[in-house]
Amino acid sequence: MSQVESGNIQLSILPADPGEIIKYAIQATQTQAEQHHIKFSIDLPETIPKVLADSEKPLGY
Repeated sequence: MSQVESGNIQLSILPADPGEIIKYAIQATQTQAEQHHIKFSIDLPETIPKVLADSEKPLGY
């Protein structure tokens, strides 16, 4: 948040699909999870309301 408040990172907050955000997060951590024998199981409803997020920013920002 301090980077956002200082202007170092600009966010583009728009409606985003939370399912896609979750899938991206899992893909980004899949290798590390497999190394530690961690498996993900996702059970999402068919319809999920959109959330406000910047889906263009990678994890960790």
